[in-house]
Amino acid sequence: MTQLDLTQILSQFVKESPEDQRAELTDDDVTNTMAFELSWQHNGIKHSMVTINYKVNLWRDIFPFALDGKLKGLKVGDVFSHDFTPGNFIPEFDKYLATSVRTKQFNTTHRLNTIIEPKVGRFYPKGFIAGTHNIYPEDITPFRITAIDDKISIDLNHALAQTAVSFKGQILDIWMAKALRGGSCNDIAELASKDAGLQCQYQDQETDFWSGIPFARMMDSDDAKFYSKTHTENDVDGTAQGILQQAYRQLLTPSDTILDLMTGRQSYLIEHSGEVIGLGLNDAAMCENSELESHFIHDVNATPELPFSNNQFDSAICSFSVEYLTQPIAVFEQIKRTVKPGGLFAIAISNRYQQEKVTQLWQDLHEQERVGFVLELMKKAGFDNLNSWSLNGLYRPDDDPRIKQSVFADPIFVIWGQVPKH
Repeated sequence: MTQLDLTQILSQFVKESPEDQRAELTDDDVTNTMAFELSWQHNGIKHSMVTINYKVNLWRDIFPFALDGKLKGLKVGDVFSHDFTPGNFIPEFDKYLATSVRTKQFNTTHRLNTIIEPKVGRFYPKGFIAGTHNIYPEDITPFRITAIDDKISIDLNHALAQTAVSFKGQILDIWMAKALRGGSCNDIAELASKDAGLQCQYQDQETDFWSGIPFARMMDSDDAKFYSKTHTENDVDGTAQGILQQAYRQLLTPSDTILDLMTGRQSYLIEHSGEVIGLGLNDAAMCENSELESHFIHDVNATPELPFSNNQFDSAICSFSVEYLTQPIAVFEQIKRTVKPGGLFAIAISNRYQQEKVTQLWQDLHEQERVGFVLELMKKAGFDNLNSWSLNGLYRPDDDPRIKQSVFADPIFVIWGQVPKH
C-alpha cells in the first residue's frame, strides 16, 4: 500500500534562513528547523503524524536517549530515526491512571453554552473532570472514557502508552544561534506525540460516534439551494493546498480515472493525466474547476446512491467535505461500489468548515478524533488497508487573508483505504 514520502512533500514549503546566517551542520551552537514524524500501527491501521518544529537546539532541548550520538554533524535533508518499544518514547502505562469518576463528576456544562454527554471510547479535555485526581478546570490534556455504568471508567494515560512507535526526524534548516541563555527547554518526545493516538479505538472496542443526534446541523434546509450559491473563500490556505496536492500526487496513479466527490472549484490534483469526474452541488464552481473532465449535480445527503455504474472509477477522493455528510456510511458504501477492486479512496480534512452545514458530531470531536471517525466510516463501508497521515506546523503564505489570525498553515489530515481485491 502506498505510503507518503515526507521529503518530497516538504521540499517546496519550508522557509529557509537568510544565506548569511546559515550553518552547514547540526551541533550544540546552532538552531534548527526539523520535521518530526511519529508512526505506529493499531488494529491493523497505519498512522503517521508530522509536526514542523522551529528553533530546535541540541544543547537545550531534550531528545530521547536512544538518539544520543545520531544528531550532530547532520546537514539539511538528513534523516535520523529510531523504533521505540512501549514506555520508551511515550511514558509507560500506569495502571493507577486507569481509574473512574462518579457520573456527576463529569461536568457536562464545562464547555460554555453546550451540553456535552460522556460517551464510551471518546476523548475529552481533563477539565471536564476537574476536582478529581488533582485535575484543574484549565487542563485541556485529553483523557478517554473506557466504560459507563454506575461510574465512568476513564484512562488518564497517553493514548499510545502501550503501543510501539517509530520516530523519524528530518533536518529542514540550520542557522547560527544567538547566545544560548535561558529560553524554553522542549521535550521532543512530548512535542512529537502530542494528541497521537486519539485516532485509535480503545483496545478492540467500537467508539460511540452514533448515540444521540450526531448528524444534526445548525441549518437543515435544502443543501442544493445552500450550495448553489458561490462560496469564494478557499477551503484551506495556499500552503495546505500545496501539501494536499503533493499527497494526492503520491497516493494516486497519474492515469487513474478519478471520482471527485462533493467537489467545487479545485480538485487538488497535479501532474494527473487521467479523467477526473466531479460530483457536487455548485455548478458554477465545478465549471471553474479546470481539473474536471465533466461533472454532475447530485445531493448525496438527499440521495446517497451515486449515478455511476459498478467499478467505474480507478480511485476516488473527497476533499474538505466529509464533515457535511448526514448519511456517511451509505455514501461510503456507494464509493466502494463505484471504485474498482484494489482502487483507493482518499479523504482530506482540515480544521475549517462552514458552521451552518457541519454536523454536530464533527464539532464535538477533537481534530485527531475526526480522523478516527473517518476511519470508522471506512471500516463499516468495507474498505481495507486503512491509513492516516497528518501534517501541522508549516507557515501560512504571507498574503493569506487569515495571516493575522495565525501565521501557521491550516493542518492537513489525509485518510485513505482500498476497495478489497476479492
